[in-house]
Amino acid sequence: LGDDGAEASSLLPHKSISAITSQRFEAEHRAAGKEKRLSKKSSPREIPLVGELSNPAERLIGSPTICSPWEEALVPGVSQPPSEPLVAIGAARARGRRQYMEDRHVIVQDLGLIDPRLAGTQYLCVLDGHGGSRCADFMAADLHPRLASDMSTTGAASADEVRTAFRRCFAASDSAFLQVAQLEALADGATALCLLLHGAVAHVANIGDTRAVLARRPEAPQTERAMRERECEAVRLSVDHKPDQLAERSRVEARGGSVKILNGCARVVGPHCPTMLAVSRAFGDRPLKQGADGPLVSNVPHFTSVHLTRRDRFVILASDGLWDVLEDDEAVRLASEVSKNASAYGSRSSVSSTEARKLIPQAVADALLKRATELGSADNITVLVVWLEWES
Repeated sequence: LGDDGAEASSLLPHKSISAITSQRFEAEHRAAGKEKRLSKKSSPREIPLVGELSNPAERLIGSPTICSPWEEALVPGVSQPPSEPLVAIGAARARGRRQYMEDRHVIVQDLGLIDPRLAGTQYLCVLDGHGGSRCADFMAADLHPRLASDMSTTGAASADEVRTAFRRCFAASDSAFLQVAQLEALADGATALCLLLHGAVAHVANIGDTRAVLARRPEAPQTERAMRERECEAVRLSVDHKPDQLAERSRVEARGGSVKILNGCARVVGPHCPTMLAVSRAFGDRPLKQGADGPLVSNVPHFTSVHLTRRDRFVILASDGLWDVLEDDEAVRLASEVSKNASAYGSRSSVSSTEARKLIPQAVADALLKRATELGSADNITVLVVWLEWES
């Protein structure tokens, strides 16, 4: 739970297509001939790809917010190597019982559109704002271009290099926002969860309690069919940074702060400010970044690098509005059940296999959002589902 990351892993090459905003895709998804439009190249100037920065949707169930590189026609002359997954993404979000929607999400299908040296690297981010949405808005626009410009060693970068890049960029983005917060007297903050997917390697960095969970089948039996029928296990790829964890409490207290339990929830408390926070790492939160011996709330991310295999089926990235009411294994089990129904529907309907595969992650994201709402989640909820399809 300290500042050091998890084990390192090296990167592998990957092919993907373009990046697209939530709003832009929703418009294209409704129009005819969307696949042709999606195959058009986008200029780098179109790329600050922010998931619904303004006028956040308040619907219960989200509609598809991204398209995915299923069609080989979108990558002319290139076929997907069997050792790398095809990827589809679904997204759903809701305001819940809160007065405002302060969650934000970003999906960039190819960071190579920002920096060609990162061609094939996909970026996903979930931001959970608190005390306002200004910090989440700022990070949604600032963080991925900063990462793209920092990670200039191309897709061959080692996990240690990626970890270092995340730390530099998190610190730089936080510093940039705090300057704005100082000028405008803002106290907004945001937790963050970032996923970089390059071929069969996933890099995850997070601060706060936005969480990533990988669905992984147990050790593969002899046949492919038997492996598909085995229930997935939930593997957490992130760490919830809570103030009552020993390492987090020690750091906060060493810097002049304290941790208090209020209404059953541990909170970071500053020595000379009324601000309290239920996470120990976050962006922003200017009053808690001014400890006598350093910031009480850290911007150093936990980092994990995972080499994906055929046992890995999907990744759920979500704000705590989901995880407050669903355990990791419950979310994975529900997602697995919904995916079977979506697959069965696709096989019975007239839609193509490509379109049917796209339906699965969106159906899963919608179902997770719906279940969290039914269970009484009182917070904003954002769910991203990254579906991994492995060629036979």
